[in-house]
Parts: sequence; C-alpha cells; structure tokens
Amino acid sequence: VWVANNASRTVTKIDPDAGAAVPITVGEGPTAVVVGEDAVWVANTSEGTLSLIDPETNEVERTVEVGNAPSGLVLADDLLWVTVQAP
Repeated sequence: VWVANNASRTVTKIDPDAGAAVPITVGEGPTAVVVGEDAVWVANTSEGTLSLIDPETNEVERTVEVGNAPSGLVLADDLLWVTVQAP
C-alpha cells in the first residue's frame, strides 16, 4: 500500500502483513501514486515533477519535470500517462 502525504513531501510504503510503514521523501506536494512491477511513480503537484521510486530499495531513482501541476497518473502497457493543468 502506498499513500501520498501532501503536506510532508513524502509517500509512505505500508506493509500491512508486517505492520511496517516507511516514509520516503519526494517532491513538493505529492498527490497521486501509481505502482508498476518494478517502479512507483509519484506526481508532485506543487513542483511540476514526477518522482520515480524503486520499490525494492525505497529510494528515489529519478525526478522528471512534466509541466504545470501533475495530478493524475495511469500506468498501462509499460506507458505512463500523466495529466497536468494548463498554465
């Protein structure tokens, strides 16, 4: 389970079986999370970026600028779709 924590600039990875929660620092204003087989993408709405997290290491591997206020993410057929607001 992954939870975006907008005010704290983190996402939390929760393992319900172990009862463990791991916060991971990302960009400003995380609002959306999408999980793939070996990647977790986070939309950082206030910053206009996406964070790519490796779910095995819980490390941010890359930050990508995508434009104004990304807020929606869909992962389909190995393609990531991102919605942004018009400037």
